[in-house]
Amino acid sequence: MEDCKNCGAPATQGLLACAYCKTQRAELKNGVSCPKCLNLNEGDNAACAHCHASLTRPCIFCGAASSVASASCHKCGEAFEGAADRKRERETMELIGKGVQLLGAMSNEQGGTGNLLEMLIAESQKSKQ
Repeated sequence: MEDCKNCGAPATQGLLACAYCKTQRAELKNGVSCPKCLNLNEGDNAACAHCHASLTRPCIFCGAASSVASASCHKCGEAFEGAADRKRERETMELIGKGVQLLGAMSNEQGGTGNLLEMLIAESQKSKQ
């Protein structure tokens, strides 16, 4: 690797631009910008070559790690933007579905005198474990 053509600083392995003046190396085009120090890293780096911050983020749906530059999870395909809202909505719909099932079960019981609120709370706590 050559020294920076702009400022003469030594090249840092794994970075696509000079760590000092930020001049991009001509022979390398695509990279991932570090969210902490903003240095441009080679696309396959898991951590920043300059500050060692992670260049991956976990998917809240499947747990797989994807590049911070990716718009969606490489494993399950879920988009990162709005993921927390979508997950919360899905969990709410799942809880509503369980409530409907419990109502059906209660209506089929002889007498149907169970406490629906207690049953929903118990189901909600089970799903969080």
